[in-house]
Parts: sequence; C-alpha cells; structure tokens
Amino acid sequence: MTSLALLLDVEGLAKLGGAFGLIVFGLVNVSVLILRRASPEWYQPSFKVPFYPVLPALGALAVLLILPGMGWLSHVSAVGLALGATAWYLWRRRSVEAGGERIQPEYGLGDRLQELQQVQSLEDKRAALEGAGAPAVPVSASVDSAELAGARVVVELDDNQPYKQLLVLAASFGGRYQAPVDAIMVTEVPPQRPLQTQFSAPSVQWRRKMEERMEEHGVPLRFHHILARDRARAILSRTTSDTRILLLDWHREFRLGNLLGSYVDAILRKSPSRVAVLKYRGHKKYERILVATAGSPYATAEVELADAVASFTGASLTFMMVLPPDASEAREEQARAYLERLDELTENDAHLVLERDEDVARAIVRVGERHDLIVLGSSREVSLRTLFGRHVVGRIADEVAERATGSVLITKDPAVTRRVSRRLLDRLGLGRRKSRDGDITSADATVVFPRKESRRDES
Repeated sequence: MTSLALLLDVEGLAKLGGAFGLIVFGLVNVSVLILRRASPEWYQPSFKVPFYPVLPALGALAVLLILPGMGWLSHVSAVGLALGATAWYLWRRRSVEAGGERIQPEYGLGDRLQELQQVQSLEDKRAALEGAGAPAVPVSASVDSAELAGARVVVELDDNQPYKQLLVLAASFGGRYQAPVDAIMVTEVPPQRPLQTQFSAPSVQWRRKMEERMEEHGVPLRFHHILARDRARAILSRTTSDTRILLLDWHREFRLGNLLGSYVDAILRKSPSRVAVLKYRGHKKYERILVATAGSPYATAEVELADAVASFTGASLTFMMVLPPDASEAREEQARAYLERLDELTENDAHLVLERDEDVARAIVRVGERHDLIVLGSSREVSLRTLFGRHVVGRIADEVAERATGSVLITKDPAVTRRVSRRLLDRLGLGRRKSRDGDITSADATVVFPRKESRRDES
C-alpha cells in the first residue's frame, strides 16, 4: 500500500480504490447467488437481500458494465487481483493437499452451471418425449395423406448390404412418430455418363422381402430409387424440416479419416432434420441399450430414439453419466437426480449408472461392452479439433463410435437452438416461472414429473 501511495496521485488512488470496491461488490453478489442456491447448513444469514435472484444478478452485471469505463488503471488492478487470487488459491491448495488433505467444495459455480444445464436438457427432452410437434398422421393413414402432412421417417438402404437391423430402427421410429417410412436407394451416376443411363433397378425379390418385413412391423413403407451425381444431395433432397428423422447406415470402419469428407459427413452438416447414423457390428437383436448422456441441452435426440427402440423391441434401457474422479458430492447428487428425472420421462424403466473416470469415452466403451447398442447424442464441446472441423458429431461420440466393440447409433439434432436472451435469463435464474404440473421452474432449478411405479438403480 505504501508503494502505491508513493507511485500514484490522489486521483489514481481514488480510481484504484473504486475499482477494488466494485470488484468486491461484484464478488459478494456472486457469492450470494451461489450460497442462496446451495443453502449449506452453516449458511444462516441474519439478513437476506430481497428480490433474489434479480438484485444480486443485476449487481454483478452492473460491475461488469462499469469497470471497462474506469480507465487502464482499473483494468490492470482487476487483472492483477484475479491473477493474484488464482495464484494464492493454487498455492494454498497444493500446500493443503501435500499434507494429505483435499479441498473439496460442497457446491461451486461449476455445480450450479451443471445443474442449470441439466434443467435445460430435461426441458428440451420432455418436450420431445411428450410429442411436442409430433405429426397428427396415424400409421393406418394412407400414404397420400402422410405425404401431404410431410411427416415421415427416411432411411437409406443398399441392396448389397444387410438391412434387417436398420429396418428395425426405422420401424421403431415410424411407430414412435406415427409416420410412414421412406426407403431410399441412391445409384450414383458418373459425371461422364448421362443421368438417363439405364441402371439395373433393385431386384423385385429384395424389395418384396423388405416390404414384408415392414408389414410385419405394422409401419407403411414407400420405396424410392434415385439416380444422382451427388449421393448426399440426392438424400437431402428427400428431407425437409418435417422429416422426423433421417436414418443412415455406415458400413466401413468408423474412423474419423473415413467419415470426414464422406456423404454422411455432408448430410450431418447440412440436414434440416434429425440424423441418426448406425454402425452395426453383428449383434442379431437389440436386447440391451445404453444411453450415455452428459446432461447437455444440445443433445435431445438420444434418449427419445433409444426409448423408441426399447419400446419396439422390448430391450432393456440403461442411462449412464460419467463424472470426474474428484467430482463433489453435490455434483454426484445432481447427476443422480438428473438420471432419475430422465427415467421418469420415458416409457421404459431404465437402469441408472454413474461412473467416475477421467476419460469419458473409455468409461462409456467399458460399460457398453455389456450392451448390444450404444446411443450417443451430438455435443457442442470445443477443442482444437472442433475449431478446425475435425469432428463429425463430437469428440466423445466420435471416440466411442470408433473404439466400441458393439453397435453404435449416433444422433444429431440441428433443431436444438434457443434465443440468446432466453438462454441468458435461464442461466441467471430469471427465466419464466410456470405453475402447471410437470413444468420446469428455472429459478429454482427443480423439475416435477409424475413418478413411475418402479425404477432400477445401479451405481
């Protein structure tokens, strides 16, 4: 302090003191938000700020708006204070852990953000699983009426490849969405040949066998044979925003080098509808299905599709989440509550599995060895590879699909978008509060759903 008094004039000292005061004020407001939400046993304040969480959130936001306009001295002091506090924390943590103890916060900012993320995920999944936006076209309706409604499930087939399990998935989704299935077979025509060139059509026996299988499942089937220069463009031309899902099969090795630049990669990037890519690895029936979820609001399709397959095939369902080895007890309770609420949304009772591992993909592959099908959703995680476009769906999903020994279904839903203003309000706990049973109250981060009669738990 003496050195600062010698180096700065009165005006500089006043600005520095004001900057420190604002920083402390902002941190106090953030602490109020965290402590009021966590409610630890020792937190018994004699006075509680009114209009929580609006006033503390506005106070913290006001500090962020005022500090940039206070000149370079306030900027330097704020950065210096942050660096000094971080260095002190790391030093103290290392010294405490060197004595054989561990610093394990009961509830931190990361826990709060994770909780808000899971609440958003439940809200999006609940809307999908309860049939929001589902087509009003019964399975028994004629094909023409379904075409007018635009509701359909699209699946790409190849008469040179096995398709039985692919049709099982297509029938599962057609039954769930009450929509007919459009089976597409694309024959690519080389550039040097005209599109009118005669190509052999699929054999009548192959088509009849496929139609009979779908009739057994009770789902209408429409077949389309397309001649095209570009396979991806031809498939995308048959999909719209009303297409419930586009189902593809990947027959080559599921390696990043094989997928990048392929027609599947192009469809995943450009499709206006949901896309699911199956890597089938020889299991004759889907009897055990694993859904690995991170509680992300960007991955809404994996639970819905897995539940549809389980309902159609009678397979058992397992929901899994992987936590870091040093995750707090609060984080573990949040994860368990999230899986339980997720189970309440589905038609099928699910096993609930919590794993601790530094490598999320490794844990999923390990548990997936006991299952016939692993269902994974897309993610928006950022890494050096995603910045340079080297992921197909997401880092974890790509690694699991490549390393797993069983069948894998990767899903991507491009429709999961939310306005920035709504998202910010949700994160601050200022979102709209709803009073109807089953709705989510963002400010309290609680979800109320009707409970099932039974649920199996496994940890």
